[in-house]
Amino acid sequence: MHDLDKALQALSAGFFSVLHEKDEFFLKNMQSRNLAGDDIARYQFWEWPQGVGLFALARLWQERRDAKQLELLTSFYDQRIAEGLPAKNINTMAPMLALSLIAREVPKPSYLQT
Repeated sequence: MHDLDKALQALSAGFFSVLHEKDEFFLKNMQSRNLAGDDIARYQFWEWPQGVGLFALARLWQERRDAKQLELLTSFYDQRIAEGLPAKNINTMAPMLALSLIAREVPKPSYLQT
């Protein structure tokens, strides 16, 4: 395995926590800034940081066609969509960019209806 491949694997593994681990500080902060009145838990995994990372992972998947990468992405999006997405704002639209790349090649109606 090349150094670049190792670095990309480490990046993907490290980003997993941003996609799936609860951030109590974020949730507490959102309690006082939840202008939309949404369930704040929906924002925890669907915000700007996730959007930026997801876009990088989606572009990586487009380049390398790694089935594990696609599974990570589709699993994340399937789970978030099933839970319900937060209100739309500049930050919560960031994850939609990567989803639009995936939806072009993975024909799931739920991806196009979000």
